[in-house]
Amino acid sequence: MTGPRTGDAFGEMVRAALSREVAQREAAVTEIIERDDGFVRANAASKYLAAPSAWAPFERRALGLARGRVLDVGCGAGRFSLPLQARGLPVTALDVSPGAAAVTTARGVRRVVTGTVADHAASGARYDTFLLMGENLGLGDKYGAGH
Repeated sequence: MTGPRTGDAFGEMVRAALSREVAQREAAVTEIIERDDGFVRANAASKYLAAPSAWAPFERRALGLARGRVLDVGCGAGRFSLPLQARGLPVTALDVSPGAAAVTTARGVRRVVTGTVADHAASGARYDTFLLMGENLGLGDKYGAGH
């Protein structure tokens, strides 16, 4: 017997959410989060495409603190990278999901990298601001922080 089939579920989810947004369909795309501690929650996947006016106040405050070269770790669909880029900051959007990276590129982020923090560290790029938004601190090991 083989193990479960793995893929890019997150990437497929944000692609579906983007296609719904572009087509202006009413059908919602839902994200289900299930952690190993038993926590389960459902969210509208459209949050990954939300404009700053729909963000929580702490998210807008956090982006206001970004300076210099920015690394957006776990960029998702680029919702934080886009306004920083529009502000004139050089932003690198980083995600392990090839699908999320494709959506981020399609939405207009100029520098998108697919991989882990450890993978990207090998590039030697230096940053002034590290952005970890969207509850992705728990992905530290996945992004290579523990390596």
